[in-house]
Amino acid sequence: MSTFRPEDIHIPLQLAEDPSDENPIGELLHTWATETSYGISIRAEYQLKDGKTQFWISQSSGEHPNPGEILNNLKSNFPAETLTETTINGHKALIEQNEIRGQIFIVTEHYFYSVASTYSIDMEILLSAAKQIKLH
Repeated sequence: MSTFRPEDIHIPLQLAEDPSDENPIGELLHTWATETSYGISIRAEYQLKDGKTQFWISQSSGEHPNPGEILNNLKSNFPAETLTETTINGHKALIEQNEIRGQIFIVTEHYFYSVASTYSIDMEILLSAAKQIKLH
């Protein structure tokens, strides 16, 4: 990720650095960054201290003049009973949670962010990670 300036990276890369027992995150496994025709795409993969559960945080740049419309379009991909709307750091967010995964989507005018796990995970872990994204 050295081709990107630090200020280009909005997702947290230090979630595993707190060794306290209260922090369920054990390790930053991988980071990826690519440049596309739309801008940059960055992803971080974390593993919980249980050694089994993993989750991902991603950031993609692009122009989204109406972030609310994009969230509304996302809703059509999931059963309504699995969705919750909320606000994270002043931005509308969509939470999708069922027995096999949890996901949080945040859209701003210039970026799309997601926090997701393909396994059953405490949604508070994902929400805590989402709240640490430096939203732009």
